Amino acid sequence: MNGKAFIASIDNLQHKNRLLVIALIVMLIFNLMNWFSLQRARSQMQTVIVPVGGSVGMTVGNGQASAPYLRQMARLVTQMLGSYTAGTMRDQLQEVLALFAPEVAGAAQLEFEQLAVQVERYPSISSVVRWQGEEALKFTPTMLQVQTAKDRLVNGSVSESKSVFYCIKYRIDDSRFWILSVQEREGTGIDLCFTDAPTKQKEGEGDGASKTNTARLSGARAAH
Repeated sequence: MNGKAFIASIDNLQHKNRLLVIALIVMLIFNLMNWFSLQRARSQMQTVIVPVGGSVGMTVGNGQASAPYLRQMARLVTQMLGSYTAGTMRDQLQEVLALFAPEVAGAAQLEFEQLAVQVERYPSISSVVRWQGEEALKFTPTMLQVQTAKDRLVNGSVSESKSVFYCIKYRIDDSRFWILSVQEREGTGIDLCFTDAPTKQKEGEGDGASKTNTARLSGARAAH
């Protein structure tokens, strides 16, 4: 066998292998660049939402949301939690529960179940909330504050009306809105959600409301 031809064949094979390795390295680098580009684009992606019957677009994504989007979420939560009858309360609480972050959803479910049982004991009593004030909704990157007037109805007639602030702590993961906690604070002050003053309770009042930070719906308790 010709030794020179054999050595030449080996050298040619090694040269081809080096070219193959270089080509694989280039492909790997190209794929990594594409992956990083896709991840960056995904993190900065915003979803544009056009509400039914409306022409104003709402955006959410990249860990933030537009003011119209936050307004619609605040309106949904306050209406589901504040305007109810004994027959609708349980379904409304379940709808809101789907918005709670996974790490607090379990505790919220237990509290909502207790609240639904309590409301269902009094079928003649219902509740209605209305946004009120020149600036009913105020928000920060972590908190929605909604100022409302909450009416207690007995057999369809208003028996009591009071000022209630809904304090909704939230976060946005990519384009997903998550509730971290909801509290009702009664009072006529200013920006009760942005102070540390706890909701006052009358002496001897029943303690059906939750004491955790997941959901504290004292207004629903007091109405019953």
